[in-house]
Amino acid sequence: MIASSAFRMILYISQYQLTFLRIFVLWSLVVIFMMITGIVIFILKPEFPLLKYTIVTITALYIIFSFSHPDYLIAKYNYGQNNFSNENRLDSDYLNELCGDAAPAILDYTEQLKEETGLSLVKASTMDFRSYFSRVYNNGEDMDARTFNLSKYLGKNAAAEFFNENK
Repeated sequence: MIASSAFRMILYISQYQLTFLRIFVLWSLVVIFMMITGIVIFILKPEFPLLKYTIVTITALYIIFSFSHPDYLIAKYNYGQNNFSNENRLDSDYLNELCGDAAPAILDYTEQLKEETGLSLVKASTMDFRSYFSRVYNNGEDMDARTFNLSKYLGKNAAAEFFNENK
């Protein structure tokens, strides 16, 4: 059932794009699979340390999920699947609300969009890139050693690069 659920979720993602909840569902399916595997091992071999296995597995998978930058993956996948003639299929409002992690992927997309279409970003796109990068840039302002955030820093750098290229 887990494989069937994962397959259906992958089909759903291929049809309707990637979102945070869809990534979370796939991660949850991996966690469930790992837990069921541990339970099966425990049934076959009762001396198997199931509690330790569960704690270590869930902790490791949570850390992997936390550091995977889901917003970057969402933007990279959604823009990577998009051809420029069918941009209206993208959920621009959803993508515009992604955090600074997505800024490098969105910056790559804006560069490809300009190269492929030869148009300015205002004419070539339905998404308001300026407001997105402006929000990301403002979120990266006023960081000191105590409040430094790598995602905000990288997003601010991508936003600065966007504004330098699109004056």
